[in-house]
Amino acid sequence: MYKYILLWLVSNLGKSIFNKKISRCCEYCANAQISSALNLIFCKFKGPVSGQDFCMKYKYDPLKRTPHTEAKLPEYTAEDFKL
Repeated sequence: MYKYILLWLVSNLGKSIFNKKISRCCEYCANAQISSALNLIFCKFKGPVSGQDFCMKYKYDPLKRTPHTEAKLPEYTAEDFKL
């Protein structure tokens, strides 16, 4: 039993919690710092750039991603379920 659980865990370790098709942009780069005042991103190598640019030094940083908020479900009342 434990053998199968261990095999399942090892096979699923490489799976990401985010979408694997992440678009390359400076907004998620480890070499960039986001400036909230100027709406620019400061790259270590290129200087100030827009958020949609990327270069050959791009290195993905998962901590810069913000997860999407879940949609709130509507509140239901007892009248909604009456025929």
